[in-house]
Amino acid sequence: MEIHIQTPEPTVVQGENLRVDLTLRNTSAETVTLPALDDNNAPQPVFVLSGPSFPKPLRFRWHGGPGLSDDSHAHGHPSRAVALLDPARFVSLAAGETLSTTLHLPATLPLVSAGTHQLQAVYTGQGHSASSNRVALKVEAPAVPWFRVVGRTPLVHGVGIQVLSVQGQALYLASFEEDRPDLGEVRFMGLSRLTALDEGATDVLAPWCQTAQPGLVGPRYAWRTGSTITVAGYQKRPQRLVLGYTPKVHAPSLMAENGAIEILVSDEAGLRVSLLRFPHVGYDEAPGPAAVAWSVDLTEPLLDATASINPAGQRRAVLRHAGGVRLLAWGGEGGPQLAPLVAVSGRPLAAVAPALHVSQAGVVRATVLGAEGADGRRLSLTELTWQGAAAPQLRTEAPLLLPSPVRSGTVAYSMRSVETPRRDWVLVLESHRVLSSQSGGKPYVSKRRVLQPPQVLVMDQLSYNLELHTRPELNMLR
Repeated sequence: MEIHIQTPEPTVVQGENLRVDLTLRNTSAETVTLPALDDNNAPQPVFVLSGPSFPKPLRFRWHGGPGLSDDSHAHGHPSRAVALLDPARFVSLAAGETLSTTLHLPATLPLVSAGTHQLQAVYTGQGHSASSNRVALKVEAPAVPWFRVVGRTPLVHGVGIQVLSVQGQALYLASFEEDRPDLGEVRFMGLSRLTALDEGATDVLAPWCQTAQPGLVGPRYAWRTGSTITVAGYQKRPQRLVLGYTPKVHAPSLMAENGAIEILVSDEAGLRVSLLRFPHVGYDEAPGPAAVAWSVDLTEPLLDATASINPAGQRRAVLRHAGGVRLLAWGGEGGPQLAPLVAVSGRPLAAVAPALHVSQAGVVRATVLGAEGADGRRLSLTELTWQGAAAPQLRTEAPLLLPSPVRSGTVAYSMRSVETPRRDWVLVLESHRVLSSQSGGKPYVSKRRVLQPPQVLVMDQLSYNLELHTRPELNMLR
């Protein structure tokens, strides 16, 4: 019996799901029958990881169970008896034949130290034992953290939570599961590599999706390189649109139910806003042409904007100007409808983008923060509600008095398109302390690294803030 392994990516970041291509060859003169390599219940193969993360080599099965000869106290994780079920699938391998598969190793592997590790596979069966070649695996610590929550409508308990991440010149998708929404327990499932970024890429966008159910039209992601906007995804070839100017890109992008991606951009002067549309692309298919769907001229420079989409496909954006805010509405194929400018309290706060929510019935809520006073430590928080063709209703809350100005912040509404959405916010102050809508007006020092801008996820029962420790964590907002 001979076994050979290889990894498509010789370099991985901590927390990334490892993919291993494995080939088993029957070198005996007889046909052998053995469990399918990718059978969850099969005891083989066993993998062995060694390197700076492990005082002793770690043995494990590919789907996360301990290896059959684990040391009982290796790595501080006592072994326990593993009850193996009968493998569901067996295959016959004639003399000289090979069996190949691709296995995805668990993201929970404790690769806590950067550096070169060694991976090997061992297969024991039919009276034969074989050890594979050793593969060098370079583990890198995450670079400067960059994460963006992938919006889904509705994102509820039971639907996987996805967060886009940039590490070096590659895009990754971090996955989480909300195990106990009553207790705020969220489990990190790992990082999966999506696609490579263009050299010099900036303004990376994660989409707000019209539907929560992952399907054949998996999310695609966007970035800007100079005057070029690129949209790509996992096994989705890059789709590019070159503009005649260097645009300002406004997050998030929107993904329609049919897979089309829409992106709002503005020109250098902020006096024209345009919608870019990238049609759906199938897996490993040549992409069709992207285009500017429409443009609209503005009478006052645009400072910031944010967009959203509800399950009915209604698109809305709130535009922030020095003199106030206005609503921009459009349909799947329709042109833009620009509402009148509405004045709000305070100076625009560049460190905190507007927040937007579109209910199932089409009711639109937006929240903007304004700064008052010369030192910027007094904030006004105003919510605007548009319903039908009526003028918006404004509600300004009691001002926030901060011990220091805001360095970065995020206001977020519920992922669900309910008629009375929840809303939470997180502010990172210049003093590096954190203040949230759940902290009772008291700034605190986080023991984790808080992202800037914060990535706030508002679920049905609780809200979470994405923080970094040895790996990404969605921690209950407090």
